[in-house]
Amino acid sequence: YCVLYGGVDYDGCIWVYRELYDSGYTAREVAIRIKEVEEEAEEDVHMGPADTQIGAHEGTTGPTIEEEFAREGILWDKADKARRTGWQQIHSRLLNRDHNEKTGQDVDKPMLMVSTACPNLIREIERAHQDKVVPDQLSKTSSDHALDSLRYLVMARPFVPKRKSNRRIARFDKYREKKKKGTWMSWCREVVMF
Repeated sequence: YCVLYGGVDYDGCIWVYRELYDSGYTAREVAIRIKEVEEEAEEDVHMGPADTQIGAHEGTTGPTIEEEFAREGILWDKADKARRTGWQQIHSRLLNRDHNEKTGQDVDKPMLMVSTACPNLIREIERAHQDKVVPDQLSKTSSDHALDSLRYLVMARPFVPKRKSNRRIARFDKYREKKKKGTWMSWCREVVMF
C-alpha cells in the first residue's frame, strides 16, 4: 500500500510531505497505522482519493477493503483513474511557467513539490519508464504504487497552466539524449525536491 499526504497552498501548488509505504498488512492494520500517524502528528486530515478497487469483493463474500477502512473511521473518495490524463497533470504541474509582474519575465514555477521524506515516491519517479507502445503512459514493468497515489492526488486537484512552458522541449531533448541512462520522469527530479 501507499498513502501520500499532501497539502495545497494558496497558489494551488501541491506539497507532498509524507508517505506510508509497505506491504503484507491487512486493510484494518493499515487503517490503524494511518490513524496512529495522524494522531502523532496532531493533524486533521481529509482522506483523499483511493483506488476504486478497494471496493471490489474479488471473489469473497466478506467485507471489502473499503468496508474495513470504514469500520476504523477512514472514508476514502473515489479516485479518477484516468492514466493518460493523470500523467499529463503531473507533467503540467512540473513544467508550469508563471509571469513575474515585477520583472516582466516568465519564470519556472512548479506546482508539485515532493519532500525528501517520501523516498519511495522519489524512487518510483526516478525509475519510471515510458511505455514503448503508448508514449504518454508508464511502462507496465515499472513499480507504480506511489506514482498511482500521486496520480490520484493530482487528479483530485486538476491544474491548468497559466502559460505555455518553453522548458518542455529542452527537458525532453535532455531526456532523449540520456534515454539509456535516464527514465521517463527522472528529468523532473531537481524541480520537485524540497
